[in-house]
Amino acid sequence: MMKNLGILILVALALSSCVTFKLDEQEVNKVLLLWQRLDPIRLTEITATPFLLDGEIIALKEDAKLYWQRLKSSGLKPGQLYTTEIKPADESWTQFFPNTRQVQLFFKKYVPAKSVIVQITCEAGLFFFILNGEKNGYAQILGIRGPGHE
Repeated sequence: MMKNLGILILVALALSSCVTFKLDEQEVNKVLLLWQRLDPIRLTEITATPFLLDGEIIALKEDAKLYWQRLKSSGLKPGQLYTTEIKPADESWTQFFPNTRQVQLFFKKYVPAKSVIVQITCEAGLFFFILNGEKNGYAQILGIRGPGHE
């Protein structure tokens, strides 16, 4: 009886972790391919508002669009991706984003439990994306931080 209970608990924990960690690598890679091409129109379409940019909340879709346009015109080229890690967007978010009241509010109010943080090391530096759900066939971008900020 105790053995069955132990197995049941392990299965329940495994299933609950799958529910919490919804996006898979293929869905994440679709977003990263758009980002590598710096396609401001498509990136704007899949960017949520409000949107977290480093430590600032961007409330308007037009401002998110302007961010992607300026990023492209800046000449930034993400280049080759060296490493990509996908982590649940849980309480550990403070390792990747500033621990300010504004960012705390953003995570509490706008980042659903099934969201992930994607850590990317590439030619342009270190970046973090907050992704969740699906919008127009892609995971939705809730936030980004980078380059830098190790």
